[in-house]
Amino acid sequence: MTVPFQQDRRSNNSNSSAQLQHALEGAPAVDREFTWLMARQGWWVDTARFAADARYAGELLQLATKSQSFALRECAAQLQLPSDA
Repeated sequence: MTVPFQQDRRSNNSNSSAQLQHALEGAPAVDREFTWLMARQGWWVDTARFAADARYAGELLQLATKSQSFALRECAAQLQLPSDA
C-alpha cells in the first residue's frame, strides 16, 4: 500500500513555507487553497503529482473529506465537482 502523502511536522518552519510557496506558483487558486489547508494539517501535497496522477489526487481528496477542518472538507468537495458544474 502506498502512502498518498508525507507527514510534515515541520510545516510551521519558514523554509517549508518558502518551499510550498515556490511549488504553488502558477497553480489555480483552489489548488493553492487545498495545498495550504492540507499543509496546515501537516500533510504535504506534491502539486505536480496531484495534477498528473488521478489516483494520488483521489487519495488526498478522500483523506481531506475526512478531516476535522471544515474549510479543508469544503475545498475537497469543490475539487471533486465536475469541471462543468
